[in-house]
Amino acid sequence: MTIERQWIEIMKVEVPDAFSDDIAFVPEAGFIDAQIKLMAMPHECDWDTFLMRQFVMPVRQMFGLGARTVILAFDDYENVPRAKAITQAKRRARLVPIEFNEEQELPAEPPVPWDAAMANRVFKAKVVAWVTQALPGRLALSEGTKLVIDWRGASEEHWAAHEGAVIKEVRPRRQVGKFALCPWYLRIGLPSSSQTSGCSWSYPSSLRGPWRFPSTSPSRSG
Repeated sequence: MTIERQWIEIMKVEVPDAFSDDIAFVPEAGFIDAQIKLMAMPHECDWDTFLMRQFVMPVRQMFGLGARTVILAFDDYENVPRAKAITQAKRRARLVPIEFNEEQELPAEPPVPWDAAMANRVFKAKVVAWVTQALPGRLALSEGTKLVIDWRGASEEHWAAHEGAVIKEVRPRRQVGKFALCPWYLRIGLPSSSQTSGCSWSYPSSLRGPWRFPSTSPSRSG
């Protein structure tokens, strides 16, 4: 599965009442698609500014909205769905990936063009590894807040403040799909405004219909 970059802009034009500038409740948790943040390099940017703008500030914003837990999820390149091959083929057709191998270290400055750098999976993985190591120390987590980094393998990192220090705990990852990130009883036919267990949705009348997703718990098989 992939998302066309113009999808959000089109939705805002077609169904503007589905969007708002703020939220009407205090979230229990916030989810950030880190892959989108990774792919966007601000112009004339150094590594420190990249980390701050693309990761530190969005995570802080989630905590600022009241979330006690923020989940930062990167793509696991060992488990890429076949449907993603369409998007990857389109990307490869319009650019030439930079030369970069496992033995090399990240350069002093982000490569230009950034798209060509991101087309090299080895380089991309090294950038993600650097972000996951550098980010927790930049957040100044407070007691009762937690950062969860989900990237690859069968585990995920939980960073939390404890007695003035930031502690990392590695936990097994639950094998669920993206649709199960919010409660599994999410369905298109909800009322126009609904709030359940800390998640909220607002649907314009044009999107409501008779469709229903199963109201059973999510499968752990992927």
